Amino acid sequence: VLATLARVYQRAGRRADARAVAERARSAEAQTPFSDPLYAEVRWEAVNIRAFQQRATALRDKGDFAAARRELVRAERFAPDDPSVQAALAEIHWREGNLLAAVTAGRRALASDMRFDDLHQVLAIVHFELDHFDEADHHAVIALRETPDDPDLHVIRGEALTRRGEIDAAIGHLEVAVTLKPDADAGRLRLGQLLARQGRLDEAVTHLTAVAQANPRDVETLAILGLTQMRRQAFAEAETALAAATTLAPKNPGLIRAHAAALIGARRFREAAVRLERAWPLHPEAWGLLNDLAWLRATCPDASVRNGQAAVTHAETLVADPARRTPSHLDTLAAAYAETGRFGPAVKAMDEAIAATPVSSPSREAYVQRRVRYQSQRPYHAE
Repeated sequence: VLATLARVYQRAGRRADARAVAERARSAEAQTPFSDPLYAEVRWEAVNIRAFQQRATALRDKGDFAAARRELVRAERFAPDDPSVQAALAEIHWREGNLLAAVTAGRRALASDMRFDDLHQVLAIVHFELDHFDEADHHAVIALRETPDDPDLHVIRGEALTRRGEIDAAIGHLEVAVTLKPDADAGRLRLGQLLARQGRLDEAVTHLTAVAQANPRDVETLAILGLTQMRRQAFAEAETALAAATTLAPKNPGLIRAHAAALIGARRFREAAVRLERAWPLHPEAWGLLNDLAWLRATCPDASVRNGQAAVTHAETLVADPARRTPSHLDTLAAAYAETGRFGPAVKAMDEAIAATPVSSPSREAYVQRRVRYQSQRPYHAE
């Protein structure tokens, strides 16, 4: 009778009353024989809902999620509005990868006023995997009140805070996450990126190196590590990481450019030139790659690597389309002309580059200085 009354309250929206009566039903001794036909159906229903949930929990713990879901679906037929059944279904749907069903079940469970310690944790992870970062963060905040040492929740908070631009707070959560769970590679990778963004390069490299060692075939991690090492001017270490990345992704022109830049930083100019020369025919529309090659041939500190005529050929190809006559490409063209002694065209190209560059751009001053060199009939060579 109490169980029936609890369901009536629940369906009438009187959730507090439903919860109170349900607690009484759980603790009450049966006053009617189970065989009494007047109450047998209600009693059988209440007993079997609990039995289904208990079996579902045991099956879940064994990893048999499909069987657990079947038990909970049977329980749902008897009690479609039972919040505990919906909460359990949300977790099983999540473990099976049915994320949208998990969200639906979780929302139905939370529509009651009942408290489920693990449900917010599940929904935080589900929304995170769906890229619903605001919803994930909402549930993570609630779940962390109950389980403040859950590393996954700290990773979720870190990601959500990052997207809101609260970088220092995000770093704080991610540092907690990797302390609690040292092999939380996704959180450690994001932590390394954020530390690098904040200029904390040595700390960033420590975390990124750990992730790269744990995932030696992860191209993204190797690339981020290499670029961060370049910012530290640790060019040998950068070259090692970027060489590994380009080995794993040999058709990525962006990685090839980064690897060549690391070689240049390590003053391995000839290797960089060979790297770019070999890559360009394979990526004939990778204009950034061609720009790097033309610039190196025009301005390399090593005279044996410079080749003014080759630089002019590459640079003129680069700017043949008016849409590609960008300031940086025109800067390369001017350097190539100057290397071959054609200072008039070099000055003209620099005038065009300067005119197209905003006054506030940090590149503008460098363009002006190079124009002065060409006006004085001096080519530009990098140091």
